[in-house]
Amino acid sequence: MPFVGDGKAESAAEDETTTAEPVGVDAAEPSVDAAVEAARDAAVAVVFVRDRTTEAKDRDSLRLPGEQDELVEAVAAAADETVVVVASSGPVELPWRDDVDAILEAWYPGQADGAAIASVLYGDRDPSGRLPVTFAPEVAYPASEQRRYPGVDGEAQYEEGVFIGYRHFDADGVDAEPTYPFGHGHTYADVSYRDATVVDGRTVHVTVENVADRPGREVVQAYVRPPESSPVERPTRELAGFESIALEAGEARTVDLGLESRALGRYDLDRGWTVDPGTYTVEVARSARDVHKTVSLEVERGD
Repeated sequence: MPFVGDGKAESAAEDETTTAEPVGVDAAEPSVDAAVEAARDAAVAVVFVRDRTTEAKDRDSLRLPGEQDELVEAVAAAADETVVVVASSGPVELPWRDDVDAILEAWYPGQADGAAIASVLYGDRDPSGRLPVTFAPEVAYPASEQRRYPGVDGEAQYEEGVFIGYRHFDADGVDAEPTYPFGHGHTYADVSYRDATVVDGRTVHVTVENVADRPGREVVQAYVRPPESSPVERPTRELAGFESIALEAGEARTVDLGLESRALGRYDLDRGWTVDPGTYTVEVARSARDVHKTVSLEVERGD
């Protein structure tokens, strides 16, 4: 579960907390006025929202269904602090994100969701997940009306090629900024990166320290930029490796991120997976947009 909100990554719950059930689902819609009244008397208001999708039905919009956005906005205006827990199958629009104190993306967590979410909100567990997708405004995604889904005359077009997912937002000519980038997520700890080097040819060595007074988890990520001499057009950066680590308060650990040939390579129709010679830039980061250290990796000949 990643904390994706820009608010403080602190324990989000207090002794007096009120929750408002999602609006726009199968049950009768609860009153927004009732939720606002409850929020005024609570130390922290926790609002649960969700999307509506199944294995047999795609969403036709990234907006939350019903009046859930209006519910969150009304509660946030009334409460001293507001936390929103999002249960969704993928990215959703969050028009109220600047008005709330924290957002927890819970996905579809299953039968233990109540206990799992409570353990994160109360600070008993660190929100150690990171986003496997990009959250962005709906107009920012590379969709061309009906051409991709369901297609035209039974054919779906995928013109984006390799520039799919987070790679799209780094492509030339794309001005849209992600709301929350691929790999993003908060921890209750404060983490510092230092001493990034390349050892043994294709292993990135980096020291990560928890400078907080409480334990936490960090997901160390490595993104690769291809050589300028690449014979084909490639994404600006691609995820090449990652490692999730637990850190006690004040603990420092050295993480080794081994970059396999597939992480550096591209697919050639004639030769299969190919690593071009040249200088690769490796970005050690907390997300696709939050780079902390940069090192160079030399490849003298391709594999």
